[in-house]
Amino acid sequence: ADGWVSDGPAGGVFSADCAALLLWSGDGRLVGAFHAGWRGLAAGMPEAAVKAMREAGARDLSGALGPLIGPCCYDVGPEFEGMFPASSLSRRDGKLYFDQRAEALRRLAATGLPSDRLEVSRECTSCGPTAYFSWRRDRVRRSLFSFIAPRAG
Repeated sequence: ADGWVSDGPAGGVFSADCAALLLWSGDGRLVGAFHAGWRGLAAGMPEAAVKAMREAGARDLSGALGPLIGPCCYDVGPEFEGMFPASSLSRRDGKLYFDQRAEALRRLAATGLPSDRLEVSRECTSCGPTAYFSWRRDRVRRSLFSFIAPRAG
């Protein structure tokens, strides 16, 4: 599965170069953990995550977007131009680069989630600290586990 909504004890997702999106309700009773790589972003995972949380009864949502491969390192093929807006793509040195952080934030903003209620990691898993796993950098299948638990009582 690419996402979970939970009222306890916790939820989590594995990621490496893809985005881990964690959401929680204002009262802390509901949490969600979602994986959103380029396929998930193209399919609307951020919108589906917010919708699932709201349908489960979450109000006053807040969230966090974890470390992911940044536009500094994420070169992609020309097919991305048909899937994503120009605001999430850039060209340099003859290559096309995808900014999945910008795309996730654009999609989350479209759901009405206020940007001041979203913590965003600016770390790149590929060129950032080697504490992060990166398929693109290492070519070894390892993952980070991002989790969230409802607030107790």
